[in-house]
Amino acid sequence: MFAAAIRERWPDVRHCFLQQASCSTPERERSLRHEFNDLLFDYLGGGCCNYCYYNLKHHHGGTINYGNGVQSISSDTVVIDSVWIRKWKRRHDGSRRVKSRLCARGCFDNQRETLSTRSTTATRLSQRILVSTAVNHGHDTESWDVSGAFLKGLTFEKVRELLASRGITSPVRKVVIIAPANVWRHLAKFDASFRVDFERLDEWALLCIKPIYGLNDAPLAWQLCLHGHWEEQGGVPSLLDENYFIWRFQDGDRASVTTHVDDCGAEGSRKWLDEQYNLLVKKFGKVTRQTLPFTHCGVVYRRVADGICMEQDDFCSKLKILVDIDKTRRDEDDLTPAELTSFRSVLGGLLWLTATRLDIVAEVCTLQSMVTKAKISHLKQANAVVKRAQAEIGQGLGLCYRKLRAPYRLACAHDSSAAGNVRQYAQEGIMVLLLEDKLRGFDSYEHIVEDHVTHKLGGKCHVLWAHGAKAKRVSYSTSHAETLSAVSGMETSTLVAVRLAELLYTPKPPTIQALILLQEGGVAELPCDGYTDCKDLFELASGASSAPQDKTQRLYVMSLREARLCGRQRWFILTPTASMVADALTKPMLAPQMMHLLSSGEVLFQNQESHKMILRRVPKIMVITEEHLNRSDKALVFLDGDGGHDDGLFSFSELVIFYHYQLIAYGIHVSYFCTGRRLVVTGNAADPEPDAEPPATPRPPPVPPQEPRTEAPPVPERQDHELDGLRAQLRELRRDHAQLAQLYDQQHDRANRLQREIDAHTGECPLGSTKLRNASGVNFCTRTWIYKCRSAWA
Repeated sequence: MFAAAIRERWPDVRHCFLQQASCSTPERERSLRHEFNDLLFDYLGGGCCNYCYYNLKHHHGGTINYGNGVQSISSDTVVIDSVWIRKWKRRHDGSRRVKSRLCARGCFDNQRETLSTRSTTATRLSQRILVSTAVNHGHDTESWDVSGAFLKGLTFEKVRELLASRGITSPVRKVVIIAPANVWRHLAKFDASFRVDFERLDEWALLCIKPIYGLNDAPLAWQLCLHGHWEEQGGVPSLLDENYFIWRFQDGDRASVTTHVDDCGAEGSRKWLDEQYNLLVKKFGKVTRQTLPFTHCGVVYRRVADGICMEQDDFCSKLKILVDIDKTRRDEDDLTPAELTSFRSVLGGLLWLTATRLDIVAEVCTLQSMVTKAKISHLKQANAVVKRAQAEIGQGLGLCYRKLRAPYRLACAHDSSAAGNVRQYAQEGIMVLLLEDKLRGFDSYEHIVEDHVTHKLGGKCHVLWAHGAKAKRVSYSTSHAETLSAVSGMETSTLVAVRLAELLYTPKPPTIQALILLQEGGVAELPCDGYTDCKDLFELASGASSAPQDKTQRLYVMSLREARLCGRQRWFILTPTASMVADALTKPMLAPQMMHLLSSGEVLFQNQESHKMILRRVPKIMVITEEHLNRSDKALVFLDGDGGHDDGLFSFSELVIFYHYQLIAYGIHVSYFCTGRRLVVTGNAADPEPDAEPPATPRPPPVPPQEPRTEAPPVPERQDHELDGLRAQLRELRRDHAQLAQLYDQQHDRANRLQREIDAHTGECPLGSTKLRNASGVNFCTRTWIYKCRSAWA
């Protein structure tokens, strides 16, 4: 109230004070002026910004004082005011302090629409990969916080130059900030030249050299500066997340850093962490360093027996329950604006809590879909979710990352709930887990898992992806809903596999083309297995049931079959519903399998009395045609023949493009890889082709001349139905051969095109040039091998 009164009667107050000061001695007058200025600065704060802005634009005709000179404001100068943002900040020892930050009101920046913005936060997947890699490789994990980050970014001109070098146009930036009154008092403590009389504040402003807090280009300026530092130290940004940096060392070791604005998460050896921290301090000054346990991006990282756990108990305890709900209100009543604001606030806190508390994902997603039409009942449900989440505080629930032994595999568990009367869209749940690969010994194409073997399907795991949300399309049946979730899970697991392959299985930074090849053909070193509890989907994807009549579902089922044939998915596993860990992401429930995962870092899969787990896979096929998609698993296995026992266990460095194609034709079995490591030809290529014309019968030796004989009467041609049938079969075999030859020609052209692309990118590919090796151990190039293969076929 005092500040408002001063603003209303400022001319009278100032005139009265000056009269009192003029009656005093000069020393007393200067003391009173400084005292009164400090008092008004503290009370007015940012409130005088509008006053200064008004005088600057109208009373002074656009003239501004700064530094030691007077400059005019041009038409391209941005003049905006600023405010103080004050909040409590908790220190590492648990104490609190007030943090004040001067922020420009960038919403009034008339150039904000033309500025290039950038996300400066690493994805949640990158943060989890960092922890998973640190645990598996025995590395240390730390958090680094750069103080005053935006003020240490690049200048406006430097940002413009860097963007221009990348082909991005940006305007020339000249920003003038009208600062709150007490800013000048704070600046005067550092330099006496900043001391300004209070009655002349409207003549002074601040010219920005760098983007400050509040401007749209401030995050970009800081990101370019920080990323430039990491690249100078040898870090390479991920092609799929520019805020994730990878260091590759000659001994095969790795290190990585994620950036979240001014917070950096790092994992690596202790020596490397010390070196990078010292370089960071040398470049940016004050940097806060935290070791385990620490809080990074609102999540607490703490060490457990054989790994690291991420939990949010402290954040969960601070969530407030809305207790001021009028008991006279009915459940179907709409929320008032104030209640809707409270509902949004609680929902926002719960959404952030789902980063580690996966047991409340389904309920939070259901409430999130009701924001625009929230009722009193939804507000009560939000309170119930908060109470249930807080009831588990201290139980150690979170994401536990325990040390895993190579080789690894990905497990994608996907599930879906049926659409109801309230929601026309089903609720999908997808989880991608990193596990130890204990399934490489399974050499057949189908396994019915016995009870004593189910432990190989689960065990210690790392949660890399957990997502529960409304489906993107309307489903017409439970099978359709399960199909949609399976497709989403397959695409998600492919993304995770490519991210891990870029980090773990590339000796040097890959190119976009190399990652695309990995995405299309799968990562041989990191197979992915799909888990479903829908038997109908299991039969459709394996070809045991005919394709659905619904056009949209049919396309999705064909995409799943294609993913299995090209190697993106290895085993497709039918799991009992009681063991489906993703079930808790689709409906509100107390799921024992989910609670066991969050408390121990292990996932369990078990058989039921009448439902055993079934595993199915198909051989990898190089050229997938529509005929392959329409075949069942058994037909594909029969077509594969003896080559079906190939489990894809090849060195990643030898498989840039993994295309496996087999031709079985009348005794000749050709199994080859376009850029693989072996060539096996079984059968006798020198034998005559079975569909060729049989050789003529040898003529008998000539008969010595004798007396002429009378010719016997002609014998009528014998009708042999069996011979006609053989001729018909021969014609069919010739047609099949022509189709195979045509298919081979298409594949030959494709192999030549791929070879040209390989030659073009050999210098850039992280795996280098790849050669083929035959059974005798002699290396020969791809073109020579294709020619020999074609010669053998001809």
